[in-house]
Amino acid sequence: MTLSDHRKVVLARAGYVCELARLIPGHVCSGGLQAMHVLPKQSIRRAQGQARVRLGWQREGITAAEERLIETPLEVIVCDAENGISGCAGGHRDHDLWRRDRQGRSLRIPRSVLPDRIFTFAEHYALDALLDREFPIESEDD
Repeated sequence: MTLSDHRKVVLARAGYVCELARLIPGHVCSGGLQAMHVLPKQSIRRAQGQARVRLGWQREGITAAEERLIETPLEVIVCDAENGISGCAGGHRDHDLWRRDRQGRSLRIPRSVLPDRIFTFAEHYALDALLDREFPIESEDD
């Protein structure tokens, strides 16, 4: 799957509407519709590199998911539509800003509203820890 295919699948699955508006109460859409990566490419690249260093040539005792993370080309993982949601350009930008500064000035997608497919994607590629870091489990006070 290419990045273009990723976009087509993500947008079609969402019915060509902004999923952010459905997932986040009060979100006001701005700009054109885009496919967003929930777990960003840079973070996936880092997790993949760390797994390769940590596991090295050792193949005994690693899980099938860890094997997939190590052996699957980065672009294949990044283009997996299971790691995508649709969002308006403004929401996409604001979500990217939140991931960078975490100051609450921008759009934070709560873990509790992430589609189940995101968790399945993370499990499939042994990216559970990355998902936990990017989208911490909310306390009842959040």
